[in-house]
Amino acid sequence: MAKYLGNRPTAVPLTSADIQDGVITAADLGANSVDSSELVDNSVTLAKMAGLARGKLIYGDASGDPAALAVGGADEVLTHDGTDLAWAAAAGGANFDTAITINDSGNDVNFRIETNNDANCFFVDGGYDEIYIGSSTRWGNAKLQVFSNHTTTDDLIEGITVGSYTTGTAANGVGTNITFIGSMTGQNGVEFGQIGFHNTDVSGAVGDFVILNRTSAPSVERFRVADNGDLTATDTSISSNSDERLKENISDFTYDISKFKQLRPRTFDWKNPIQHNGKSDNRGFIAQETQLVDDYWIDEIQLGQYVAENPDGSVIEGYTSDHDLIGGNHKSLTSKLGKKDAMYVSIINQLITKIETLETKVTALENA
Repeated sequence: MAKYLGNRPTAVPLTSADIQDGVITAADLGANSVDSSELVDNSVTLAKMAGLARGKLIYGDASGDPAALAVGGADEVLTHDGTDLAWAAAAGGANFDTAITINDSGNDVNFRIETNNDANCFFVDGGYDEIYIGSSTRWGNAKLQVFSNHTTTDDLIEGITVGSYTTGTAANGVGTNITFIGSMTGQNGVEFGQIGFHNTDVSGAVGDFVILNRTSAPSVERFRVADNGDLTATDTSISSNSDERLKENISDFTYDISKFKQLRPRTFDWKNPIQHNGKSDNRGFIAQETQLVDDYWIDEIQLGQYVAENPDGSVIEGYTSDHDLIGGNHKSLTSKLGKKDAMYVSIINQLITKIETLETKVTALENA
């Protein structure tokens, strides 16, 4: 027997043709009213739908019946446990068990991570193929550019651009630099200086570290540490803070000449030249000998472990590092007296000997 939807007798039967397109329209329902006596239990009526609160969802419950999911809280997300839907607080992070690729199609688009106080904490420029930290503005042409927005006078740097290496045939005199970039009155993106590595022997992966700074453009080299430890600078004198206003208990000083005469300049070879200057017949002092005379000139450092490697990265067999030679607590004595001091002490002690000889002769003549 046919069932009718709508208000009799004007309602017409609802046929499969009315809903074959997946949509029930007002025309399909006639007067838009559904008689509950003509519907089986749990059927959804327009009246029920009209009373649905904003933000609610209709879903199938555990019994297979339609039910309304309550509105979620602020910033909650819809989750599914494999059976039911539910609202849950957004997770503070995400765990990925597989590799994640962003922009796999290689489009010219940017990628940005924002933090509470920095809209460009991490920025990938899709056009230049570069990474910026702390800015979305390109200041250099390095792969990685780091910026600081601090304005206090104790800033170490305003920005850094980190250079990159290139594959292929390298050349002596070139290498990778870290460039410090900042701002000055009326101008941004100013190069303040560089720290770099320059190849000196590409066949042996040997090079020097250099420091460049800027008094006026461009930056020029001021200091160099060679691969053997030799230091080169535009000024080899090293100053220390000597302002009288910072000192107290000031008194005259006279060094004990008897102690000075006991200082023993020496020549020597390093047992591990690769860890030092790579040279033989070095000049200087022996820390233990100097310590017996005047320990003011002697300090102590903790040695780090060191693995000797060939240029290809392979370990040099049979090599014993300073760390192992010292043994025990691996603390090595250091001396403030160096190779120049060895020359001065040697000459001065020779002069002292000559003076003492002359004084002896003069005394003998005076007593004759």
